[in-house]
Amino acid sequence: MRQRRIDTKNNIERVVGIDQSLSNCACVLFVNGAPTDRVVFHTGCPTTKNYKDKIRRGDTIFGKYIKSPTGQVEYITSEVMKQMVKWNPHKVCLEGLAFAATGMKERQLAGLYHSIITCLHRELDYCLDKDLITVTPTQVKKIGREQLPEEKQHLQEWTSRGKQKLNPMKKKDMVEALQCTEHAWLLEGYTRSTLVASRKMQTGWSDIPDAYYIGKFYIENKQQFNKQYKGQDM
Repeated sequence: MRQRRIDTKNNIERVVGIDQSLSNCACVLFVNGAPTDRVVFHTGCPTTKNYKDKIRRGDTIFGKYIKSPTGQVEYITSEVMKQMVKWNPHKVCLEGLAFAATGMKERQLAGLYHSIITCLHRELDYCLDKDLITVTPTQVKKIGREQLPEEKQHLQEWTSRGKQKLNPMKKKDMVEALQCTEHAWLLEGYTRSTLVASRKMQTGWSDIPDAYYIGKFYIENKQQFNKQYKGQDM
């Protein structure tokens, strides 16, 4: 069983935001509200298109290629656990599952989400309600949208009631939102999976912003989460 270090320094708070996925699982560490480190864990399937071409080309392989989704979940969970032991956060925040999401990919993401939550609780003794925080996809997009210039927070489309539609915040928008902050350095050293640069540089460019805003949402709304926890204790 891994040992979690109990931090007695009350003036330090470490929070981790995790955007969990099988291909690029991004984690961002915040210390007293400011991001200080990040890491991305990778897996891939050797049956995917162009896998042999990538090997023949001499591309740098980050993470592991594992055929079974169950094996991928196990590997990512293990890497996350080792990182949490290293960072020793007080709170770990993950993105919740989309309410209407269906399909095989969503099932695999659900498996990874519950695997990480269960291992953090059983092996490192994190309290399910107090220490392990779930941030919804809507909350993540909302806080990211607020960082964009005002003219980019809405679409040039209106509802039937004449209300301007919100920017749905796709991956590229979340990246831009992070680039609008003083913490854009988190993206340094990472690239997009579709670029040739990914042969020599880790992918995760589109995943780090989500992990950042997952942690950021908790940090900016701690009182709300604490009230929910106290209410459950009553």
